[in-house]
Amino acid sequence: MRLLKYVSLYTLCLIPFGGFCQQYNFRHFTTKNGLANPFVNHIFCDSRGFMWMSTQGGLSKFDGSSFINYTSREGLPSSDVLCSAEDSEGNLWIGTNGAGVARFNGSTFTTYDSTNGFINGSVFSIFSDSKNRLWFATSKGIFSFSKGRFTNYATTKGLPQTEYFSVCEDLRGTIWFGSKDYGPVSYNGQTCVVVPENSPIYKKSVFTLYCAQDGKIWCGTPGDGLFIQGENDFYHFDDERISAEFISSIRQDAHHNLWIATDNQLVKINGSKKQYFTVDNGLTSNTIFSLGFDKDG
Repeated sequence: MRLLKYVSLYTLCLIPFGGFCQQYNFRHFTTKNGLANPFVNHIFCDSRGFMWMSTQGGLSKFDGSSFINYTSREGLPSSDVLCSAEDSEGNLWIGTNGAGVARFNGSTFTTYDSTNGFINGSVFSIFSDSKNRLWFATSKGIFSFSKGRFTNYATTKGLPQTEYFSVCEDLRGTIWFGSKDYGPVSYNGQTCVVVPENSPIYKKSVFTLYCAQDGKIWCGTPGDGLFIQGENDFYHFDDERISAEFISSIRQDAHHNLWIATDNQLVKINGSKKQYFTVDNGLTSNTIFSLGFDKDG
């Protein structure tokens, strides 16, 4: 499944965050500023403060003033890049659309696919956990990378065989997978657990996952809005403005504000307070596909 099935336009927004009532000034970056491609799938800030933009036309590195672009000409297995993440050694891992994953050490790319224990499919999300393992949510299931080798979780007890779009870790060290057909799936290190059939999120497609600072898991769906982890089950976030929207990205800033990217607006949540941002507030498009914070949060 290709990520672009649901939305056709993405906007790259770098936002200076502050208090809840602060006036926000949006800075817009396009190919005229050096961005590899206007369709941005994912934004990631590494440990050195560089911002990495995964686009349909390559990987863009942003240092705060200018872009450096990497494509298949520089060694990527594909210029159609879906995501990126950093490992404990400072290498950048890049997930592609249909061509596996690549590791970038700052000078050269190394490709991993079916010839060395991985897949030739699409890598929708990469996550580095508290044990320095890398997790890959892919079109062909869940994989991890640790101590130089990949592990395929296809035969893990309780893990449904489907596509997976996202990965996160909660405060107890449980790993969560966002599945296409079974809602969020948790993994305790031995077995996987699917939410009960009577759960409101059962059989929902979970496109993005995020563990908030209070430890609750937030789930974004493609068309059913937001779900939040409660004491015993997940519940649907009560906001009719986003209850049926495509939730593409969820992040929390240093001021405890949760930011929700949708196909119709950008939403800021702090407790019971909410703010909504659209083209009327300075965005170039109401469709936001990815959120990323710089080193200042």
